[in-house]
Amino acid sequence: MKLERLMEITLEEIRGSKFAQEWSEEFNADYPRLRNLLNEPPRDGRMGARTTDHRRAPA
Repeated sequence: MKLERLMEITLEEIRGSKFAQEWSEEFNADYPRLRNLLNEPPRDGRMGARTTDHRRAPA
């Protein structure tokens, strides 16, 4: 599928409130899909599962 079509579909989901509904369900369930994505290895094989917290330490 072309990028332009993917963007159109995503925009339709946002405008149709499907995105908001899915996000609300994800939030209320304590982010299970997000947690799974963070723990699975990237598809391109460059790095393993998230092992390092790259956020900056407080100054």
